Amino acid sequence: MQNLARGAELRGATVGIDGVFHASPYSRLDPWVSVGAGYRMLWDQPTGRNNDTFVHGFQLAKAKIGVDIRVSESVALAPTIGGDLSMYLWRNPEGRAATQMVDTPRLNAYVFAGIAGRFDAGGGRARPVTIVGRR
Repeated sequence: MQNLARGAELRGATVGIDGVFHASPYSRLDPWVSVGAGYRMLWDQPTGRNNDTFVHGFQLAKAKIGVDIRVSESVALAPTIGGDLSMYLWRNPEGRAATQMVDTPRLNAYVFAGIAGRFDAGGGRARPVTIVGRR
């Protein structure tokens, strides 16, 4: 949620699916890269007026990179940076239940950075197995 200077409130949410490649999953420092896609929603509500707008559409592509820093075997902190390309296709103006198509959909770019927390729960921790050994 973001409170803007003019008194408006802006809220956003995404849901999606990612594929993640871990370069060194059994090390204390584990660099990784993630790609995926999803769905993005955005609510804009000016303060004191009843003309809020809800727009939503597809998160066409997203990519993230980071490095897991293991603080224990089951907990990691990961500085992360990434971005995505989204396109809003539908809108619900002024709280209306009826969805309208966006007249001229545009490609929107988002960039983000932060720290992610990873918590491994349940199961056993597998170790790599050597299929072909040295002779």
